[in-house]
Amino acid sequence: MIKVSICDDNKITREELCDIVNKYFVGRKIPCEIRCCFSGENLLEDDSAGDIVFLDVEMPGLNGIQAGYEILARNPEAVIIFVTSFEGFLDEAMDMKAFRYLLKPVDKKRLYSALDTLTERRRLISFVSGREEIFISEADMVMIYSDRRKTYILTDMGKEYPTTVSIKQWSLRLSLSEQFTQPHYSYIINMKYVADVKGRNITMMCKNGKNVCFTASQRRFKQFRRDYISVIGKLI
Repeated sequence: MIKVSICDDNKITREELCDIVNKYFVGRKIPCEIRCCFSGENLLEDDSAGDIVFLDVEMPGLNGIQAGYEILARNPEAVIIFVTSFEGFLDEAMDMKAFRYLLKPVDKKRLYSALDTLTERRRLISFVSGREEIFISEADMVMIYSDRRKTYILTDMGKEYPTTVSIKQWSLRLSLSEQFTQPHYSYIINMKYVADVKGRNITMMCKNGKNVCFTASQRRFKQFRRDYISVIGKLI
């Protein structure tokens, strides 16, 4: 699920932007959780401001630039989109590497184009769990594992989804992603979530603190080490 925060001290602007963003994700059948905030301080009350953060620049108290830097300090992967009536803060937004700088009133087509780029970048994966079609970002998948002839997806927030897609099929679907490797026939893991490696024992850690430990197979462990060293070097 994609988490979105909208922060603006103007209630009408907040509600309008929330409606536009919600219609975008509903129209594309992408699960989304939207949180609306009236100030920078209100936004930062939650340790995780979200995956995508829409920020007004000029607000009483903590302004959008200050709030944006604090968000990125907590979560460097957060995407900042400024929505403002002023062009004067563009240089500061560029220094922060904000994803977009949109002027009010918001151009719906331009906003949708920005969200299209983001959702494509996040590489959303769809699969059926039970009778429900699930959409999840590839980056939010901690691991895929099989247990007693059933396959499960573990997400970054510790939620598990049973799926009828086999490990072999998942291996093919994720073969183009350098983030994933398969240190055991029954486990495909996202190396970003590897918390510890001791011998052939690998510990995976979700963002909510849930962890899963398993032992890599002797035959696949050397390849795992090569993949892991390569990916970790790019993440540092």
